Amino acid sequence: MRGPLGVWGFPLSPEEEGRLPTSRVVPIFLIVVIAAVLSVALLTAGERRWMGALQRRTGPNVVGYRGLLQPIADGVKLLIKESVLPLGSSSVVFLLSPTLLFGLALIPWVVLPVSEGVAPVPSPYGILVILAVGELAIWGVVYAGWAAASKYPLMGSLRSAAQMISYSVSLGVILLAVLIPAGSTDLLRVAEVNGALSLALPLLPLVPLLFVTLVAETNRAPFDLPEAESELVAGFMTEHSAVGFTMFFLAEYTNIIAAAYLGVTLFGGGLGVVSHSLAVTGVLVLVVWVRAALPRVRLDALLSMGWSNLLPLVCALLLFPLLLPL
Repeated sequence: MRGPLGVWGFPLSPEEEGRLPTSRVVPIFLIVVIAAVLSVALLTAGERRWMGALQRRTGPNVVGYRGLLQPIADGVKLLIKESVLPLGSSSVVFLLSPTLLFGLALIPWVVLPVSEGVAPVPSPYGILVILAVGELAIWGVVYAGWAAASKYPLMGSLRSAAQMISYSVSLGVILLAVLIPAGSTDLLRVAEVNGALSLALPLLPLVPLLFVTLVAETNRAPFDLPEAESELVAGFMTEHSAVGFTMFFLAEYTNIIAAAYLGVTLFGGGLGVVSHSLAVTGVLVLVVWVRAALPRVRLDALLSMGWSNLLPLVCALLLFPLLLPL
């Protein structure tokens, strides 16, 4: 069994395994932030081109080579816009909620393995950290909608709370089904078990259910009810502009990429850096295709599917790991 590796790829000492050295905090933070921002830029550029191809239009093709610099132009435009603080809003909560949401979106990147045996910060409780961060993110959305003192953001935040709570229960059950054969909450251990036996084969029925759950958890179409622009303008982020809106945007796409990494880690087998990245890219392409192909569902249908269909099904499929050798 390989020992856990730090962000530089060197084995951690027994003392470092129990705590994160102070000298590594800043480098890890900078690496995670830079990786997240660059990944979001590439994803948005690729998403707009892929959706343009699916909808028989060109997509962005002016700024930079074949439109690759369009995300940078959009980011600069948003950063130099004027920030507006609505009258009657709770200014401190209104301004801090986007930062809170983006900060929480970065935490899973710290514990997710980039390949077998390598993670920025190896943690024996990686899966529990991801579940906890997912629940805390609900508060960031609720605070953003409540602090705006407007009915559309408030409705969007309440929708988000109901949706994320509904599907986080199913996500926890699916993760439990993976923990049983892995015998650990450490994502590095899960990747190691996948290297010997890909869990996607014995747990095949859970793979599409995990995909549906993660799409709903990240508020992506066709489950983007919290920010349904056709009925709620922009949902919980309606009153946010400039830097605040940028933080929400970065948080959403950072969560999408992290969710794809989580799915590949749980069911993708023991992969190297290149193959792991290619598998994550394939999942993201599927996410974009689902957005372009499927219409938005109603809120009552979404919640009914989560509680009445998805949750009983994943609970029944939880018996599958009990048949596997531990």
